Amino acid sequence: GAEGGAEGGGLEHAMCGVLPFDVSMTARLTMGYCHAALLPAAASLLRLPEGSRFRAQQYHFSEATADGLPAVIVDARTGGGAGLRGVEHPAFSVQMEAPGALAAPEGAMAGGGGLDGGGGRTLATYCHFHLGSDARLAPAIVAAARRGQRVVSLLPSATEMVAAVLGEAGAAARLVGVSEHCDWPAAVVAGKRVVTRSAVATRAGRSGAEVDAAVSAAREAGVGAAHTVDVAWLPAGRAP
Repeated sequence: GAEGGAEGGGLEHAMCGVLPFDVSMTARLTMGYCHAALLPAAASLLRLPEGSRFRAQQYHFSEATADGLPAVIVDARTGGGAGLRGVEHPAFSVQMEAPGALAAPEGAMAGGGGLDGGGGRTLATYCHFHLGSDARLAPAIVAAARRGQRVVSLLPSATEMVAAVLGEAGAAARLVGVSEHCDWPAAVVAGKRVVTRSAVATRAGRSGAEVDAAVSAAREAGVGAAHTVDVAWLPAGRAP
């Protein structure tokens, strides 16, 4: 988000600075099936007709926050959601499958990109889509991801997925930054900028219990973020 995310225990993690809000863990579970209809910015990114509807599910304990408060805007007339503070282009109109549920703007488009519908090329949503609900959706997501974007990976598994989807040559060309833990495929990560740093040493051979103890000690010493992201560099890394 704009600044980061907070866990229930008070630990904060820096995020990438792309989305105009933070994310905070709560004790409340949001869960249920829903239908999501494409709003203009997401339709432009995916090159699918505006209003296309897909089945989805939500399951999360976190919520978007701004200045420490929930970012959801409440419609005073209906009591339903009316989008998120700071989000100019929501991604979907979502209606939960529940009695009396109202459709509401959901998600966010951000990151620039000069798309016809505005909003950019980063799509954030709590919806987990049933790709079988519309055969167009999966190819549209893959095609959008392949249209010239540069990639920064913050997880080793994500780096390996990029290589699996794009091939090692394609991944090496698109990937511009990796986490400190990314080491495979070696040909893909070689020479890439390392954009994360851990607050504790996680060297090879250190057990999970030792890492957990080190993180607890760092918390007690006042360290607020277990990992830091080089947010200042990311805009430069996005440039061609």
